[in-house]
Amino acid sequence: MPMYDIECPSHGRINDIFFSLSDEPACPTCDAPSRVVIAPVRTVGPMPSKPLKIKQLGKEFTSNSQWREYKQANPDVQILDKDDASYQEFYTEVHEKADRVAQKMGYADHKDRGQKRKAEKMKEPSLTHQK
Repeated sequence: MPMYDIECPSHGRINDIFFSLSDEPACPTCDAPSRVVIAPVRTVGPMPSKPLKIKQLGKEFTSNSQWREYKQANPDVQILDKDDASYQEFYTEVHEKADRVAQKMGYADHKDRGQKRKAEKMKEPSLTHQK
């Protein structure tokens, strides 16, 4: 039997219920007659209205086939998600290195360095406004 979402008049929307469409849908909690909710179909992957843009590559993919062809032609290219463990490891490593460099320069960490440099730049007179 396939899974459906139903809406019970008493309990609201209930997701992922198994029943046959030949049966009348009923709430699993109160057995009240319920209606089947048809969820919108979601597309996965790039498409003309929502292309996949990768700024580092300077490319835009408008279909999954374009993306697959590019990955097959360039197996050394790896796209990482923010949740990917290797991305997290790289991100942490870069921040630790930036903190070490900032501490050698006398700052607390790289964020402190950025804030103080920004404040210093705000104090500097603009070269474009000098006579």
